[in-house]
Amino acid sequence: MKKRYLYSCLLAGATLIASCTKNFDAINTPANRTTDALFVPDFLMSQAQFQFSQTGYDQLLFQSMWIQGLSSTYDYYYNGDKYVLRGSGTGYYNRTWNRGYGALTLVDEMKSLVAGNSARTNLNNCGTILRVLFMQRITDLYGDAPYSQEGQAKAGITTPVFDKQQAIYTAMLTQLDAATTALDASKDKPGADLFYGGDIAKWKRLGYSLML
Repeated sequence: MKKRYLYSCLLAGATLIASCTKNFDAINTPANRTTDALFVPDFLMSQAQFQFSQTGYDQLLFQSMWIQGLSSTYDYYYNGDKYVLRGSGTGYYNRTWNRGYGALTLVDEMKSLVAGNSARTNLNNCGTILRVLFMQRITDLYGDAPYSQEGQAKAGITTPVFDKQQAIYTAMLTQLDAATTALDASKDKPGADLFYGGDIAKWKRLGYSLML
């Protein structure tokens, strides 16, 4: 009797285990999740622009004091004009890196969603200009930094190499020239553009300004 009971329990357990793995992927895949076809890549541009814009305050509270432009104007600005770290100075120093690469990740994803889509070439090229704008601030502050392998975590690169600053600028100028030249006002304009409202002429002006 005990053996029969034991066998019954084992059989029931095996049945439950089998049922838990049957169609497991289908059952645990949300039917209403966002897909590439449903997601509007333009929204990633506005997110990236907003995140990058916040780095200005971080630089005001730390990097701008290195040139002593705000020397002794306010006690909270003591971090930079005396060339010492105090309070949250290190936090502000790190935020330009974290927010900069966070914004770059959003642009990388946006560009991947429109890659090969001839109707969205302007959005793709504006994304390249944004990448240069964001990366310029990062390398100006930190020097050598990940660029050639940046944003490739999906490809398995989770520890990107640190490129030399000279190599970064050389690559950025090449990419910037190609993207700015390829902008075409007759094609689809970027939506959700917080900087220029999709004005291609202004994007061209930004691209050429970054080359100076």
